[in-house]
Amino acid sequence: MKAIIMLLAGIVKKRQKAFTQSGLETIEGVGAKRRQALLKYLGGMQGVKNATLDEIASVPGISKSVSGKIFEALKKLEQ
Repeated sequence: MKAIIMLLAGIVKKRQKAFTQSGLETIEGVGAKRRQALLKYLGGMQGVKNATLDEIASVPGISKSVSGKIFEALKKLEQ
């Protein structure tokens, strides 16, 4: 019985982690502050995914070079 409970707890934890990760965590140069700014400024993860390179670069705290990394990484994630 204890093994089943531990198994289910592990499954739940794994699903929660997958649900809360946006993909932005894996991009070099994007920490918590930039991630929050992107999500807030562009209206959530869907807005970030649909954003153009210039829209990403217009987010406060995001430089042109970092916006390029973000844009390319998101395009790779979609494939």
